[in-house]
Amino acid sequence: MSNTDTSPILTTPAEKAGAAQGADAAPGDILSLSCTTPDARTVKVVARGEADHFGLAPLRVLLTTAAVYGYRRLVLDCRHVTFCDSALLAAFDSWYAAGGRVVIQHPPPQLGLLQPLLRRFRPGPPTGAPGGRRAATAAGFLPGT
Repeated sequence: MSNTDTSPILTTPAEKAGAAQGADAAPGDILSLSCTTPDARTVKVVARGEADHFGLAPLRVLLTTAAVYGYRRLVLDCRHVTFCDSALLAAFDSWYAAGGRVVIQHPPPQLGLLQPLLRRFRPGPPTGAPGGRRAATAAGFLPGT
């Protein structure tokens, strides 16, 4: 049964709404990445936008490809990241499994709240003082400058 007295949920046709927001129809800002390889083992990525579940597919692809080509060190510059959640940490799972290390430069404030998760899910040798550099290194996460 249809009722013509109610207004539609979407006031703009879907194809026009998608074109206005860009290629990704996910909510929020799209995560854009630029990548360089300063040496044979390091990938440096500058991220811009929101690092959440919807926007991390390009980073996952980049990390998988880099691991296949033998890169083992990721330097992730988050100076232009406006938001991140635990999906950013989950994106590193395959990277860690391939023996990779991560250095995050200019970590967003949300990452500081998530850092205890790194120690919980990626146990390492006994750590020093809580929140110290040794604790972060044991988890496979190296805070950058």
